[in-house]
Amino acid sequence: MSGTPVSSMLLMLLASIIGSFGAVLLKLGAGELNKGFWHILNIKLAAGVAVYLVSWYFFVLGIRHGELSVLYPMVSLATSGRSFGRASSSKRRLPARSSQGWG
Repeated sequence: MSGTPVSSMLLMLLASIIGSFGAVLLKLGAGELNKGFWHILNIKLAAGVAVYLVSWYFFVLGIRHGELSVLYPMVSLATSGRSFGRASSSKRRLPARSSQGWG
């Protein structure tokens, strides 16, 4: 086993999950920006920034004692979670069939 403690791995996993929620909140808050500049002061946008800061804190704690070659691939979980969160928070429906081949 590598020299990376399990606690660092769990912190990275937690940071990835929290960061995914931050991305969804930022997207929801950014949706209100088309109403005018002063809608930049909305609770969803502020919550998204705050959640991202919490995620960053856990990320730093996680990489402090672990090996990046073990921990950094866990960041891909954040990307997957953000993609899922964006798709589930979107008001658009995905097309039933793709126009790129598959049938």
